[in-house]
Formats: sequence, structure tokens, C-alpha cells
Amino acid sequence: MRKLVWFLLCLLLLAGCEGINKASTLISGDPQSTAIPGEMVLVEKGGFLMGDTLNIGNPNEKPVHIVNFSYNFHLGKYEVTIKEYSEFCDKTGRERPYEEFKLDLIPATAVSWWDAIAYCNWLSTKEGLPKAYDSNGNLLDLSGNTTTDPSKVAGYRLPTEAEWEYAARGGKYSRGYKYAGSNSKDEVAWHEDNNRDIYHEVGLKLPNGLELFDMTGNVWEWCSDGWDIYTYEPVTNPFFVGDRVNRVLRGGSLVSNDHDLHLSRRIFSSPDQAYSDAGFRVCKTVIEQDLPYVSKLGGLEGTVLNTQNTFAWSGIIMEGEIANYDYRMDQSEWTSCELDDSYIWGNYSRGKHTFEVRAKSNNGIYSRVVSWEFFAVELIEVSSGSFAMGDTFGGGYSEELPISLVILDYDYNLGKCEVTFDEYDAFCEATDRSKPNDQGWGRGSRPVINVTWWDAIAYCNWLNEMASLPKAYNKNGEFLDRDGNLTSDPSKVVGYRLPTEAEWEYAARGGNKSNGYKYAGSSTVGDVAWYDSNSGGRTQEVGQKAFNELGIYDMSGNVWEWCSDLFSIYKAKTLVNPFKSYSSSSSRVIRGGSWSNNETYLRVSCRLSKEHEDAINTLGFRICRTDIDIRIPIIERVDGPNGKVLEPDVTFVWNGSDYDGLVAVYQYRKDSGEWEELFELKDSYTWRNVSGGSHTFEVRAVDNDGFCSEPVSWFFWRVIEGDKVFVERGSNSIEETLLGTRILDHDFTIGRYEVTISEFRKFCRDTAREMPNVDLVSSDSCPVFNVSWWDAIAYCNWLSDSEELPRAYNNAGQLLDSKGNVTKDLGEVVGYRLPTEEEWEFAARGGQVNNGHKYSGGDDVELVAWYSGNSEASSGFYTRKRSPKEIGQKLPNELDLFDMSGNVWEWCTDSNKAIRGGSFEDGLSYVVVTSRRTVLPDVSSESIGFRICITGNHEVNYRYEETATSTSQSLTEDLSYKNTILGLTVSDIVEEDRERLRLSKEFCGVIVRSVYSEGIGSRLGFSEDDVITRVSINGNQQNVDRLVNFENVVASIEKGDYIAFVIYRDGKRFVASFQY
Repeated sequence: MRKLVWFLLCLLLLAGCEGINKASTLISGDPQSTAIPGEMVLVEKGGFLMGDTLNIGNPNEKPVHIVNFSYNFHLGKYEVTIKEYSEFCDKTGRERPYEEFKLDLIPATAVSWWDAIAYCNWLSTKEGLPKAYDSNGNLLDLSGNTTTDPSKVAGYRLPTEAEWEYAARGGKYSRGYKYAGSNSKDEVAWHEDNNRDIYHEVGLKLPNGLELFDMTGNVWEWCSDGWDIYTYEPVTNPFFVGDRVNRVLRGGSLVSNDHDLHLSRRIFSSPDQAYSDAGFRVCKTVIEQDLPYVSKLGGLEGTVLNTQNTFAWSGIIMEGEIANYDYRMDQSEWTSCELDDSYIWGNYSRGKHTFEVRAKSNNGIYSRVVSWEFFAVELIEVSSGSFAMGDTFGGGYSEELPISLVILDYDYNLGKCEVTFDEYDAFCEATDRSKPNDQGWGRGSRPVINVTWWDAIAYCNWLNEMASLPKAYNKNGEFLDRDGNLTSDPSKVVGYRLPTEAEWEYAARGGNKSNGYKYAGSSTVGDVAWYDSNSGGRTQEVGQKAFNELGIYDMSGNVWEWCSDLFSIYKAKTLVNPFKSYSSSSSRVIRGGSWSNNETYLRVSCRLSKEHEDAINTLGFRICRTDIDIRIPIIERVDGPNGKVLEPDVTFVWNGSDYDGLVAVYQYRKDSGEWEELFELKDSYTWRNVSGGSHTFEVRAVDNDGFCSEPVSWFFWRVIEGDKVFVERGSNSIEETLLGTRILDHDFTIGRYEVTISEFRKFCRDTAREMPNVDLVSSDSCPVFNVSWWDAIAYCNWLSDSEELPRAYNNAGQLLDSKGNVTKDLGEVVGYRLPTEEEWEFAARGGQVNNGHKYSGGDDVELVAWYSGNSEASSGFYTRKRSPKEIGQKLPNELDLFDMSGNVWEWCTDSNKAIRGGSFEDGLSYVVVTSRRTVLPDVSSESIGFRICITGNHEVNYRYEETATSTSQSLTEDLSYKNTILGLTVSDIVEEDRERLRLSKEFCGVIVRSVYSEGIGSRLGFSEDDVITRVSINGNQQNVDRLVNFENVVASIEKGDYIAFVIYRDGKRFVASFQY
């Protein structure tokens, strides 16, 4: 059948009219794709020969002609997926064209050209960019004027036909392949011979040289251009638009034969048509202008429980000034707030809201829009009172009798509406829970359904965590009071919870404003309730019917609602604050009736029960909270570091207050350690002698009632040039890398940062060497670049000389042992050197503690790496000259190593002269931890630098060789050397160390006696007054005060082991080391 279709298509082609076959396909059964939708690839400007260069195509692919681009552009790494396009449909109210497809990463198909450009405009608006198209499909420039020059278009758009072919060929790195990335179509494309009659997820075949996937096959891709005939004349930035309505498609599809897959193949179709094997990918011009940049500083997001939200931001621009900020609420008109950098939005309604801010420069250029999304929850106050609980109308069920007098002597707040899918989905996303099924009825403002009682109380406890309130439930579903103790009195529960059955009925009846209605708000059921006669057989959006006397919606109908109580039989007696925490029944009360029930079940007294684990499409819940006037302390940051610091002493300043009295104490902690109290009630703290690497500092306020504020925190890192990190041998649990499956069999120490310009400048001064050209940057704290492999190993030898270590390299670049002999055994190399590829990748992945990140330190490249997408001089989508950045500005990896992804490539010591890590000039695919290139050792480049490395405990070994013959050494004179292995420096004992040292005293005598018994103690100058705090055995470091059985540790030491002790003497810290 497929051959027949293509025969008919060929007849159409012979007739001069081209079109697309509609593929009959199923969803994919391939291995799961690892593609990240939305990723873009930089395509650098250049020129190419466009058309049928292989002389295998159709006449409309000729004549071959020269095309030049004067601008760079970004192109989607993958075709737009169902996941991405579905979000667009959901946000814009469009119908999804392929609801039956369940795989998110299949390319979006069945979209017309108009659908594709609508998606582009939506994506531009979402990211705060100008739209690329007007309503007639014309391109728009930065100012919103029509243009035929794609270099002037700032928003997302479809690629031009020329951009598409240039990128498919590999841009300026093209190798002349027939298909996109290979001369073998099976390697790079899904086509008629391998499609297996199924759709395939994007990114499963090999990419081309630009890391673009599926440019050949899978689906045809819409281009921006109208169809036109080629000419011989060279063209620059071509884009055709005219009276013709047909638009170009490129690339072939999963039902294409070989003739339709070659790179110059081009067809057209009406922009109104949508085909089952045609989709698109997005494109965006890189515009070289300066742009303001806005970053968020404050403002609540997610589910918000208060009625006021304060938004704060900051703005910067590299050149010129910011003229004003604009804000808007819920997509309303933009309003100027001049240069104010905060706004208070109060009295917003219940539901989803958006607040957006943009900056405008004095030359009229706008920044990207930054936005906050939050969902406001409304609660209704229910005042204390009493009521007759049960079937006061007659005609009810036996479970509603006898009638009892119920007294509630406390006020409480009840949700104005049932909890919606919008609210519950936010909880699921924040806690990685599976979202409940909506039965195909829709989510949004409909009440959540298919949730168990356990799900409902988990949601309540999550709200409490967000609001800094005590949990209302323990893991067994029992009530907790403000101090976390069990209680059966709901008036003592501070946190959000489900209402008790009595609270529910009292509120449904209208509380102390009750008019005695049969249903919640009326005696006419249709006025206030969705039930079997008017619901259409499904839930409806909350708040559509009339509210009751208290202003509460849907307490009759729509969905049943979970209560906190266990189900039990009524007894005729007066009850005060009733709550059934124990019962012969294991089920929980549900109230209110649902969309599927008749009016009998919608009466305010009707009650049923369900098991805790039941999750059905007629049952949801609403939240409740006792009105206890408890306000936790508030604390806010005033001053302190947030990012890179250079000084050893760091000061933090905050403000604290409490509504119920004075703050009793401030508590702080460092690097997620134990909380400690400040000795004085002061609002600042200075952390002295901060070590290199990343740190966190947190402070919280505690009031006289013992309530803690949410902590405020500072995350920062101290940059110390030349600082190093110890990496312990082992496996980082990565099954396969470019280097194969490996277990690293030795310890080593590697530079925390890339070697900087200032460090290299000292080397050049000392060795009368010419400093490389570093005019590209203005700071000496940037990594050095324009250095060859020979320059890098010369620096390593100079550093070894400086620290009186044997050199690691001879003049031929071969590794040397401690006696100057050539060696291939890293364990014999004592001096500073470059890391091997194996060491480099092991460290980049995080050593033994790696988390499997794509980039070194995380999966969000913006947080951990300088690369082509963020290394320009200004932020945003406008580009100026890219350059290396100062070390230590991005987040470190698990080992506290910085810039191992991006900034500059780093030389390795291996014989193939590999460079690793990618650079500021490279795209995303080059800054992953597996990225590698081989370069001639004489090459120097603006994008290549290095970091240093040394083998494990080389100092222990080398020191012993020099000193073992000495019979009486002075510890202070001979062994207080720079200790790069353990990462310690000689320093005074600070106050907080004293208790730890005191506790370690009892262990110290053991080790001192042990080393004396072997004659080692006297040789190293030990004294029984020394305080030993840490021992390292073959690089395995342990704090003495954490060792339970120190004798066993000492007894385990064997001949040949390398031992190092950290010792305090007379208020100073030293390291003594030897080989046993």
C-alpha cells in the first residue's frame, strides 16, 4: 500500500505539483529517549553552497548557489514534541490533535503552518520575547514592524529554508554528507525501510555535526519561507515571501524513500494543511544589541495562603541605564512603576494569578519578562457556636440519628471551595507524587478526585510545611498539637487539616448565621448543588453555584468530602468539640454528596463512610484550620554574601521580629551541621577563617513559646587561588563512559579551580617567560588561556620547584618519578602535573559521591557552566563578544570543584593530549562531563586552559624519604609544611574547636602510645601533650573524635602504609606524616 501511495506521489511530482503523504502510523515502542525538549543549538554564521550539490535531486533543487549568513542563530536540537505542543494547546485553549498518543517525546504532527507559527508566538510571549509573526504570517522585527530580514527577528520562529539546509549540512563544520550527519541514512534517520510502522521519539538516531537530531527523516519540517525558484545569484540572509501561499517543508519523514531524504530535497504545501508526518522545530536569531536583565529577589509562588504578595526584583544593563520597570497582573495592560524594584499586590481573588515585570533601557529596548505564578487559597471564618447535629428534617437515614446538641467553643477557618486539581497538582509536582486521574473531564478549577484519605492529609501537612506551621497529622493519621504531641481536641491543632464531621455540618448549615436550609445555602437543591440531574455526569468547576450563608461553595454536591473522623454511630448527648479518633469502624466519614447522587444524599445531615485507601471519582476534600492566633517569628536577610567571596572572614546580618513577644534566641548552623545558639541576642555573626569551596550559613529565630521561624540562608563559596581538593580512589558508579568502564585505583588531589591569569603571570615573571595574550578579559581572576600543553606542564614543573618537590615532566613531556626517572606509574610521580583523562572525568562526575549529572555539578547548565549560551558580555538573547569568566562564579560539583564544565577546555596529561570540559565558546553538547577533544600539544587557543593535579599522598611519601634517617626532628621546624593533601593550613584554634578537641583527648593517648611503642613517635617529635585530631591512612581520613575503637584503627596499620596525623600544639595546627 505504501508503495502505491509513493507511486501516486511520483506522478504528482512529474506533474510539477508536490505534496505530502499522510502516514498511517502507531506510537513508538523504541527504547526511551533521553532528549530534553526545548534545547537549542548554536549555529554560527558562515556560507555554503545551497541546492543539489550531489546532482541526485529534482530540477527545483537547482541551480546550486552561494548563501551567506551575517548572523548567528539558535535552532531546536529536536523537533517540537507532543509534550511541548500539548502545553501550548492547554494554555491557549486549543484542541490537542493527538490525544491518543501517550509518549511525550514523539514529534508533534498534524499541525498546519499556521499552528506552527502560533506556537512560536506563544513561546516568545512565554519567555518575554517580541512576537516573530503578525496575524498574516509576516515576520516582525524587534520593534514590531514587518521585515523580510530574519536577522532582525528577535522572537521564536520557524527556520528559513536556507537556515534549515545550512544547519542540516552541519553549518560551517559541514563534512559534505548526503544526509544530516552521515552518508548512511539508517544511522541518522527513520524512513520507510526502518520505521516499523510506528512513530519514534526524537533523539534516538545519531545527531549531525552540530548535535541536531532528526534533521533527516522522522517528520517533514515546516520552514518560514514561501515557495520560490532558485537563481544563480549569491544571496545573503535569504527569506522569500510573496503572493504565493505555499510554504516550504524540508527533511523527509518516516515514510520517505531515499530520494526524499537527501539534504537538498524540498517540497511545498498549503499552510492550511496538516499532515500526520509533518511537524516543525523552532529557530531564534542571535541579535547583537545590549539588553537589560531582570532577576527575581522575592515573592511567593505556588500555593499561597495569604492575601498579600510582595514581589521584589533587581535589574542590570551592561551599557546605558534602565529607564523604568513595567509590571502587569494576570496578563493585563503593562503599567510603569518607574524605577521602583518592588510591588505589593493585595486583595487578589482565589485562584491562579501571574505577576510579570520587565525592564526598559533608555534606548527603548525591553528585557525578557520575569514572572511569578501562584495560586491563592481562600478560607472562610466560622465563628464558634452550637447546633443540633443530625436529621433535623426527617426522612433521612438511620446513621443520622439520634440528634445531638453540639457545641464548638472555638473559631475555625474552612476552605471557601473544595481543593481543586490546580492546587493538588502543585502539591504533586512539589513532592514528586503521581497526579490523580481526572477521568478525562479536565483539571484546572474542577475539584480534585481519585484521592485517598491519606492523600488528603498529606496535602494538608504539605500546606503546613509551606506556611511554616506545625504538622496536623503524624504518620498514623492522628492529630498533633502545636508541640507535636498527640491530641484528640481539634481546637489544639494549629496546622491545616481536614474538618471534623461536626465542623463540616456546622459550616454547611451556615454556622451561627444559619437559615435552617435543607441543603448548604438553600432548600432548592439546584440553586446550590451539582447532582445527578444537572451535572452532566461529571464534576464541574468549583464556585459556580450559589454559596451558603457563610460564603462557602459546593458543600452540597459536586464531590463528597473527606473528614478527619473515624465513622461511628451517634449517641444522644451533648457534645463539646467532638472528634472521633477511635471507633469500631476503620473507615472515615465523608460528607456532602456528589455529582452522581440524587438530592437525598445532598442534605446537610447526610453521612457516609469510605476506607482510608479508597480513591473514587466522586470524592475529594476541602481544608480546615483552627483559628489559633499563633504567629511564628519572622526573620529576613539584611546583608551577607551570596556567591563568590575572597576574604577569609564573612559577616552575615539579619532582622528578626515576633508578634507574640521578643525573639528569645537566634540559632545558626554552618554547612548543614548542628544548630547552635548565639551567646548574645544579636543580629549578626562573623564566620572567621572560611575555607575554600562552597558553604551554606543559616539563621532562624526562636520565640519564647519555642516556635521557630523559617531559616534564612546564604549560599556562597570562597575562592582561594591554588586551592585543591582531595579525591579518593574508587568507582563513581557510572557504567559506561567514553573511556569505558573504570575503577580508579589511586587517590589524587586536583585544583579546585582552573589556573588563573594571576597565577600564571607569577610563573612567567619567575621564569622570564612571555605572558600569553589575555586581552580578551579584564580580570586576572579569569582562567589563563592561549596556553599550549607545553606551557601547562612547564607551569606544573615551576610549581613543583617552588614547593621543593621533584618535577613531574622532563623536556620531552614524559612523566618522572621522585628520582627523575621516566615512569608510566602515576603512583611514582611526586610533583605537580596535569590530570589524566580518567582522573579528570572521575573528578568532574563527583568522584564516589556523584549524582549522575549531565554537566559537572548539575543538570541545569546555566547554574554550573559558562558556555556559548551565557558567556556573552551581556545577558539575555542579545550577544556581544564571548569570553572566559572569573573562576568560581558558577555552582561547584559534588566534590566542590568549579568550572569543570565550560569556561575553558582543560589540558590532560595523556599522550593523546586530550582536552576536556568544553568552553565559553561551545554549545551544550560540548560541556557535558563526557565531552572530549584531542589537540596537538603546540596549539594555544582562547578557549583552552588547565588545572593542576598531584598523585594522592605524594607528600607523605616524599617527606619520609627525606627525613626517615633523622633521629630527632623538630615537629614545628620540619613538619609544618604546606599541606595540600589534607586541605588544611596552619591556623589558630578558634573558639568552637575547643569542645571538639577536649572530647578527642581520651583517644590521643592511645595513638601516641602506639607510635611511641614502634619508635616512630620520638623520631617525629611527638609529645604526649599533643592533641591529635585527624588521622589519614593511605588517604582515608578520619576525625579522631568520631572513632569508636581507635585501637583497632591503629592495629590495622600495615608496613608500607602512608600515615598522616593532624596535630594541635601550643594553639597551632601541624601535619606529621611518614611511611610505616
